[in-house]
Amino acid sequence: MACGHDVLVLTTTANGKKELDVKAKEIQIVNGVPVIYFKRLSKDHTHFSPALLKYLWKNVKHFEIVHIHSWWNLVSVLAVFVCYLRRKKFILSTRGTLNEFSLKKSIIRRAFIQCCNVTVFRNAVFHVTSKKEYAEVEKSIKRIPVIIPNIISLAHRNLIKKKQLLKLDLVFLGRLHPIKNLNLLLNALKNVDFDFNLHIAGDGEPEYVMQLKNQVIENDLESNCIWYGAIHDEKKKTELLVNADLLVLLSSTENFANVVIESLAAGTPVLLSADVGLADYVYKNKLGWICRTEADDILRKLNEIHNSLNEILRINKEAPPLIQKDFDEVTLTNAYINLYFSIISNSKKTLLYNE
Repeated sequence: MACGHDVLVLTTTANGKKELDVKAKEIQIVNGVPVIYFKRLSKDHTHFSPALLKYLWKNVKHFEIVHIHSWWNLVSVLAVFVCYLRRKKFILSTRGTLNEFSLKKSIIRRAFIQCCNVTVFRNAVFHVTSKKEYAEVEKSIKRIPVIIPNIISLAHRNLIKKKQLLKLDLVFLGRLHPIKNLNLLLNALKNVDFDFNLHIAGDGEPEYVMQLKNQVIENDLESNCIWYGAIHDEKKKTELLVNADLLVLLSSTENFANVVIESLAAGTPVLLSADVGLADYVYKNKLGWICRTEADDILRKLNEIHNSLNEILRINKEAPPLIQKDFDEVTLTNAYINLYFSIISNSKKTLLYNE
């Protein structure tokens, strides 16, 4: 909208298992963008919303292009079919949903993807956010996607970092889910021989959160772990990242990970698994450490980091300006706009952003 283009967001009232307290089927302005919310019938991750699909079917002809975010839920899957049947150009952001972790869950999923590949995907343009996700899409559906990173607001990173490294302050910020491998981190931390705090900010299924808390007790880490629950306030999240010495993200799969960019923009280095989409960027630019998803290797990296105060201080200083340059909001916004126009004009361009 700020760039002079007309945008309309269609979404559901989904808010986890609950519903957002918003008026449905009416245009509302959210952060300057028109949004229409539609009620859903299913209360799980499928988010089935006949009202949204009916609106899209009726009005899709009025849009030059449709950008569909994610896959494997009934909103996105059926929206793709609507665009196919109505012969409307669309771009599909896979958001990590075509990786091996997702496809190996079901033979039916693989078969469905192959059916889509010869039908509804024929004229689709695929968008990914990292080289890792690029390789996943190329492998799973034999198509060449466009790489453009997520746009992240970085305007608030002017807080001054502390330091002398007397106690290593680690932070995890994200969804509490088995895929994040927090259990491996906790098993590694029980064997370190230095003092530390682990700040855990996020929420998840109550049963799994309780498993993690029980593991903290079993590993005798109660005095080291601080639980925050989900943090929605951007200032509080930024303060947590700024005051940390290290962000830890050890996911089994992660197509991009916004929190990595947010952490580096705050001057805080990262410890990532090799399966995080931004791991290659971090390694190339020496902005942190990469490990395998094994407790022993995580332990080795933590010990190395604890003995690397000068490296931490270097990243504190060098990461923020580099992130501001490489993930400049204007540059990325223009990349997305160029992508849309290239599709509308049937351009053969396949890469509009150079990492």
